[in-house]
Amino acid sequence: MKNTPEHEVLDQIERFRSETGMAKTKFGKKAVGDGNLVDQLTAGRELRRRTRDKVLAFISSAQVSS
Repeated sequence: MKNTPEHEVLDQIERFRSETGMAKTKFGKKAVGDGNLVDQLTAGRELRRRTRDKVLAFISSAQVSS
């Protein structure tokens, strides 16, 4: 399996969700306003750079806030 930017983001999302107990839909809604984000990434969705940046910024800001 090829290690794409989406796989790396999905790994970070799953680590974050595991640490916080946040549901997939809640994560997607809070990060980018799309409750289907995690399921779509799992199914092979490719992210635009702006969306990827929003996801990573959400994870970073949530970890700093904790």
